[in-house]
Amino acid sequence: MGYLLLGDACDRLPTALSLVILPVIFGWRTIFSPQSGKFRTIIYFACLGAGYIMVEVGLISDFILR
Repeated sequence: MGYLLLGDACDRLPTALSLVILPVIFGWRTIFSPQSGKFRTIIYFACLGAGYIMVEVGLISDFILR
């Protein structure tokens, strides 16, 4: 069972990385251009994503351990 999950994660990893890295590579000038409030917006969504991941991992581990 664990090998199936590992294989599935390895299959999806290139797609996930490309969806994250390609916009940074091709849009780095617009991402890092000086605009007011952009840093706070990036921090807000980074914290929102981190919080979602923490809740998701907690719920997954709770359901798996039962």
